Amino acid sequence: MATINIRPGDNIQSAINAAAAGDTISFAAGTYNIGQTINLKSNVTYHGDAGATLNMNFNGSMLNVSNLSNVTIEGLTFQGGSTRGSGFGGIIMGENTTNLTIRDNTFQHIGLDAAVYIYESDDLKVVGNNFVDVHQGVSYINNEPIDHGPVTIASNTFKGVERMAIEVQQDEQGAKVGIPDAAGINGLYVDYNSIDNSQYPNGALLQPMISLVGGTYDGEKTSVQHNTITNAYWAIETDNRDMTVEHNTMSKVTWGIGISHTPNSSYQNNIFTNVDHPFSENGGYIGDQWVGVNTVNGQSVTGWAGHANSSATPPAAAGRDTPSTPPDSAPSAPAAPAEPATPTTGADTLVLHVAGDSYQGNPEFIVSVDGKQVGGTLTATASHGAGEWQEVTLKGDFGSGAHSVVVTFLNDLYGGTATTDRNLYVNGMEFNGTHYAGATTLYTTGNTATFATAAAPAPTAPAAPTSASTTITVNASGSPAGGTNAHFNLLVDGKKIGEGVAGTSAKDFSFTTSVLPDAAHKIQVQYDNDGVVNGQDRNLYVNKITINGHAVNPTDNIVTYDKGALDGKDVAKGQAGMWWNGTLVVNADKGWFPASATTLSLDDVSQADIYNHVVTQGLSAAPVATEGAAYGHDLSLTSPMDVHTMADSLSLLHHHHDAA
Repeated sequence: MATINIRPGDNIQSAINAAAAGDTISFAAGTYNIGQTINLKSNVTYHGDAGATLNMNFNGSMLNVSNLSNVTIEGLTFQGGSTRGSGFGGIIMGENTTNLTIRDNTFQHIGLDAAVYIYESDDLKVVGNNFVDVHQGVSYINNEPIDHGPVTIASNTFKGVERMAIEVQQDEQGAKVGIPDAAGINGLYVDYNSIDNSQYPNGALLQPMISLVGGTYDGEKTSVQHNTITNAYWAIETDNRDMTVEHNTMSKVTWGIGISHTPNSSYQNNIFTNVDHPFSENGGYIGDQWVGVNTVNGQSVTGWAGHANSSATPPAAAGRDTPSTPPDSAPSAPAAPAEPATPTTGADTLVLHVAGDSYQGNPEFIVSVDGKQVGGTLTATASHGAGEWQEVTLKGDFGSGAHSVVVTFLNDLYGGTATTDRNLYVNGMEFNGTHYAGATTLYTTGNTATFATAAAPAPTAPAAPTSASTTITVNASGSPAGGTNAHFNLLVDGKKIGEGVAGTSAKDFSFTTSVLPDAAHKIQVQYDNDGVVNGQDRNLYVNKITINGHAVNPTDNIVTYDKGALDGKDVAKGQAGMWWNGTLVVNADKGWFPASATTLSLDDVSQADIYNHVVTQGLSAAPVATEGAAYGHDLSLTSPMDVHTMADSLSLLHHHHDAA
């Protein structure tokens, strides 16, 4: 297995033609102007480094995946093309594929018939992608006389869709267009997608955001669950049998869920807010649905007025939403860290949190700081599937400035299935006691996880500050995947104070810490182990955060959702469902914390804690290596010299305290 690196200007097709089974085609950062269709190859991963953008400057399809197997397309940005309504044209397009995974890509400003356009294929996974300003997002069509599946379209984000975000046509729809013996999809999962169509709030083409038409199934039912749709003309169209349409949230929508011919299907536990018509009859409606209890504008509503259910009891739910889960428990103890091949010493300490998927051996990796390897070859022995995390500690004399820490995966191995795939997971690090968030999955040899540390502030600071005891309670639940529940860390102003593992039943997680008094603070719930395992999607649901008795809902206007790294780059309004790794940030008012308290022990606060509060007042000073500075601490400091004096005094006092 080799990595073939491509840079802008290289002949992409020639590089693909030269690839062998198990190889990775890696696109370096930059813009690639694509003037003709590129034919991909089986058993190859196509990976994009951050900033790798493929720009389509012709009409048709960019990446042809027809008749391929075991292909992964990840981490790329796609844009361009314009074939609206022609019936042929897609960024990723093909038929008769097996085990095609399209994950963690961005599709933006695309006028093709669909960004992802797939026909008659098996084991298709479209997960974790962002679709921004597209004519249509994902289209899957099965008009053949044989069943296909499974198909998973999950945990994607759509913002600005002219036609449909997700379209699936099969079986009965095939009959409507002249293919009377067409079959269906055995295992269709359309779950945990987030759709905000503010760009076209009235529906540019008056189409549903999720359209599922036709289908008969020999095995699993269709799951349409935990999707969020807002600012749309029409949310969901259903003309399928054997569906579970539950736990979806719709707001600011004209038409909610349209129902046609839907035998053995259930509609319940959905939430409608400012939806003009929660349910409606579509063409071909015959009244064979089952509608249970749903929430409409905050009120529980049983059934569908004027439409009797086809049976007294609901049909069985789709298997996807009822996985086997362990009971709620404390976080698993991490496995013992692997010893580096070369012992490390020095004044600076680096602690990495890693886990792995083992297949014919454990994943191996190396660590470098500022381009220089630290220690030898390291091994991740903790099982990611079992929810374990392993701490790997390295020491060195790295200096006082900012640093770049890079983890490089060395020995990927893929046997063709999800259970025969060696992967490495990196879940943040601590550098000299300061936490740096960032959950990264390394799938192929040469993949890297990179962390940037900031320079430590210059020593300075007057008298010891005071502390205030604060109690924070997070009420949360989670949906597991692969038997592993959702894990989160609780941070205050970027500093970790605790963690929890959320099971399927909502429970309170309480934390007590000391904070600087008479100051606003950021309370941060950081979800860090998102994943999809065998069709199960792990997510965290935060129902309420209580800070010293002040209750905050995740949708309140003081809450934001910083997706991915806690860096302020991809920030949305707060929401209860955390579909991907990221941090709910509560901007808590200083009135929620005691105005004064006892003198603070120097063990309870660091220079970084003081410094964060000073920086947020707009004073000039060097940045500190923490995530998310706090707001509004009135230390009555008026100059950069005051800042350095305070930090220096705190440092001297701390040394004296240690010596005593």
